[in-house]
Amino acid sequence: MISVQAVHGAADLWVQSMGQALWQSTLVALLVLCAVRLGRRWPAPLRYGLLLVALLKFAVPTVVTSPVALLQLLPGPAAVQTREPLEQPSEPLVVPTTPRVAAPEGPPVLAGHSPSEAGHRPSWLLDMLLGVYLLGTMGVLVWIGLQAMRLRRLPSRCTEITEGALNEMLLDLSQRLGLRRRPKLLLSDQDALPSAFGVFNPMVILPVSLVRELSAAELRLVLAHELAHHRRGDLWLNLLQVGLSAVWWFDPLFWWVSRQLRSAREDCCDDLVLARGLSSGTNYCETLLHAAHLCLRRLPARTALGCGFGAHPLRRRLTRLMHASFRPAAGISPVQGAMLLALGFLLLPGAGPRRAAPRAETVSGSAQHEEQRLGESQRPTVDQESISRALLDLTSRDPMQRALAATNLGEWRAVETIPQLIDLLADEAPLPRMPEWKGSSDWTPARHHWLRPSPGEAAAIALASMSQEAAKPLIGALAGPQPSMRRNAAWALGELHHPRFPGLPEVPPLLGALQDPDGTVRTAAAWALGETKDRRATQPLVATLRDHDPEVRREAAHALGELADASAAEALLDALEDSDASVRSASSWALGEIRDRIDDIARRRGY
Repeated sequence: MISVQAVHGAADLWVQSMGQALWQSTLVALLVLCAVRLGRRWPAPLRYGLLLVALLKFAVPTVVTSPVALLQLLPGPAAVQTREPLEQPSEPLVVPTTPRVAAPEGPPVLAGHSPSEAGHRPSWLLDMLLGVYLLGTMGVLVWIGLQAMRLRRLPSRCTEITEGALNEMLLDLSQRLGLRRRPKLLLSDQDALPSAFGVFNPMVILPVSLVRELSAAELRLVLAHELAHHRRGDLWLNLLQVGLSAVWWFDPLFWWVSRQLRSAREDCCDDLVLARGLSSGTNYCETLLHAAHLCLRRLPARTALGCGFGAHPLRRRLTRLMHASFRPAAGISPVQGAMLLALGFLLLPGAGPRRAAPRAETVSGSAQHEEQRLGESQRPTVDQESISRALLDLTSRDPMQRALAATNLGEWRAVETIPQLIDLLADEAPLPRMPEWKGSSDWTPARHHWLRPSPGEAAAIALASMSQEAAKPLIGALAGPQPSMRRNAAWALGELHHPRFPGLPEVPPLLGALQDPDGTVRTAAAWALGETKDRRATQPLVATLRDHDPEVRREAAHALGELADASAAEALLDALEDSDASVRSASSWALGEIRDRIDDIARRRGY
């Protein structure tokens, strides 16, 4: 029996993969449709080739990437965990040169962090969407199966032509059109439209009524048109269209591309017949009109799996053929073929899931050394008077003024003010919003939903930006008397800007903070241990999965995912049965991270 977690995982995977495929195929389809619209007088084979690129984009998985793909250059949506309500990210914070408060329009999700609990979609909604999609797919597949069964039975109700004038006509046209394999010619008493079908066993079906009422010259053009479908291999691409409809049944843009492709396909067959000198344009149009008049009474549904003569907007078709600038083209030129090939190489590879630039904690040792060497030269030049004024503002009665002062000191990397900022960690005065922060090109602080906008949080962000110099004072603050000071200190230790202090001395005190009587301190400590990537935290975090506070258990599961230590897998499997949905979701995500780590090691070792 399929477990609930398996359903949740399948829904998450479907949402992420379909979301990536949807925006990429939509962009390519719109570009191609606009180009075809603007170039409606272009040769039919060229328009068909462009539309084929758009169709193939719906078929090529987004995991197929290329360094020359144009979509890699676009700022597509980031791949996020849809069910992992673990952290409340923040908007980038920018320190104004003069005290002010910026009103953020809404916190975006920072890549590398998980969406907040307030921003994630409910599990049942994703599961319901997947269910609706699968029902639609099953419905389309049933319809395709019924049509295929009808086509399979159709030849048994028809008469095959193996001799006589029609057979001679078939042989002559097959030779003139260059067909390597002559299709069977069948006559039917039921079908109202001439059609070509059969990928492995090619056939052409003509209605008996049409054979009786058309002249020999007209019948020759109708048969030539259907043979042109086989000559061009249209039945193979038609089969691809039908198969993709089961995947993209919900997307109107797919159906628009598919309709335009069928239309261009009929134009290409018209061009091939005329380019081979089988008729003049005037006679061909007259045959179109006559055949359409005779076939108008019945339009069978089976043409969805075949190619039918007349299943095309006739007015546009005739207008195109009679236009003064019309020149039939049997195929694309070498230049056009090279252009389409280049376009395919540029547009068909996917952009892949958007990933964030590596966080500061993953910077290599050489990068850490280089940053430390340049740290002083990159520190903003600030006069002592500004720092003194900011220190004075730390004692202001206005909480926002205190937060702004801490934010300024953090951006200035004023390490001499660390003691005052440590004292401010206990300040829990509520703020309507956090001051903005400019930060640096490789580090942006993140806020979490279990933190509260306050001067104390602003001080924690400022201290985290000071890296090594702030590590030991923050470790001391873990023993502070106020829970708010201990919580903010733990968070800042996890968010420390590189380089960290050698040996990660913050890990043992953070392990001790897992036993803090305050739940928010334990939550912050669990998160911070995950950010250190230190395996010494694995077993203590496993024990924390049994904490009575679901917030703590959730952050412990997330931290174990950050560590990606396989020894935690069994405990995380047990946590999938947790009574709290957010803990189950975090545990599922963590198990995925462990699996990815194992797969990566196996690939590197050649297993």
